[in-house]
Amino acid sequence: MTRVGIYCRISADRTGAGLGVSRQRQDCEQLVEQRGWPVVAVYEDNDISAYSGRTRPGYQALLNDIQTGQLDAVVAWHTDRLHRSPSELEAYIEACDRQNVATLTVRAGDLDLSTAAGRMVARMLGAAARHESEQKSERVRRARLQEAQAGKVQGQLGYGYRRNLDGSFAVDDVQAAVVREISDRILRGDSLAGIAQSLNERQVPTPSGRTGTWRGPNLRSMITAARYCGWREHTPTPGRGERSRGRGTGELVAPGTWPAILDRETTERLRALLGDPARRTGGRPGRSTYLLSAALARCGRCRAPLTGHVDSARGTRRYVCSKQPGLARCGRLTINADALDGLVVAAVIEALAGDVAFEPDPVPPVDEGAAGVRAQLEELAALYAAGSIRAAEWLTARNALAQRLESIEARYATTARNRLLRDVPRTVDEFTGHWAALTLQQQRSLLTGLLQSVVVHPSTHGGNRVDAARVEIVWLG
Repeated sequence: MTRVGIYCRISADRTGAGLGVSRQRQDCEQLVEQRGWPVVAVYEDNDISAYSGRTRPGYQALLNDIQTGQLDAVVAWHTDRLHRSPSELEAYIEACDRQNVATLTVRAGDLDLSTAAGRMVARMLGAAARHESEQKSERVRRARLQEAQAGKVQGQLGYGYRRNLDGSFAVDDVQAAVVREISDRILRGDSLAGIAQSLNERQVPTPSGRTGTWRGPNLRSMITAARYCGWREHTPTPGRGERSRGRGTGELVAPGTWPAILDRETTERLRALLGDPARRTGGRPGRSTYLLSAALARCGRCRAPLTGHVDSARGTRRYVCSKQPGLARCGRLTINADALDGLVVAAVIEALAGDVAFEPDPVPPVDEGAAGVRAQLEELAALYAAGSIRAAEWLTARNALAQRLESIEARYATTARNRLLRDVPRTVDEFTGHWAALTLQQQRSLLTGLLQSVVVHPSTHGGNRVDAARVEIVWLG
């Protein structure tokens, strides 16, 4: 008795009905019935491409059953339903050859993988299927790029916009106000987590219409989208083995056909700021009530970070060098947190009010030097869309230009200190009011833009008493 396993797969099931897989199965069952063999298992992968490299659960189960001797024959609609990857094909050939499993197809006939000629035919069919997939992928990429260059909307614009009856898009004033608030708060120094928490506390609906589900990572991808400055972005589909650039990081290739909510400079500033590797992320909103983050406060004995701690017996807040297993910390220093915070803020006020060294340098426009690179990217994209250059040539040139553009934009990302300082008042009274109006996160961001560290040295009097001689403030140059 020949035990048969049927394998069916379709790359894209746009309706979700699984009709393509169902039709393949019917044809395969008819072929098996003609041979008079029993079907012992059916393996299906619906809406999964064999070219994409994604794991195919049905195929993996089929291969496992071949390797463990559960099958004598495999029936598929066509060989390209089984493989479009040479490496997968070789593993399949090896497994079938070892277990003496036959392969039959409805459209391509039988494959005798036990002979050199049969394996050659399988490899030729696999190479043809691979070529077809690569050509289709190139056509799709080119079509998407052409749509982007024309400034066409791909699907819905999403949060901040509504569709008119004639198909055009208009700004949703209520949602647009939220977009502008998020943008302003990020540029003022608020954390993404803190902004998300604020929106959730106010029960502001998310893009899906629910409340209480705003998240920092979602805000990042949303607010950096080019649609908000009225531009169409294009993020090339990564090739096999390439890492996706993620949402909100595509190239701005053409003005869109919809109204903008933010200006382009603001979007560029947001992208530069949120894309800066030096930006510290990941903290829980509201978790810390201490002004000096671990990146600033340092132990004068061992130079380890100081952490916030509440003395449960006295109810006082302290910065302590906390000795922990596996960490090089002395655990021998403590200082009153409120007193240290006050001393540091007083020093900042005095420095900003009286020292011209803290005047911000002129902030160069984001587009300085970048416009030419973007023009080259657009010209390169046009050559690729017209078929004048191949995908590999386009990717090589685009990556080089993209690196140059990132370098230019990085200059703006490194001017975080300038962004913080340019709107800071220079008189004691004005700055005191300005400081009081800032959130804790904004205050910490301002200090990060001014200070390299706050080193707390051991007390000469014992205990955690604060005096100016203990505190060494290291300013950024």
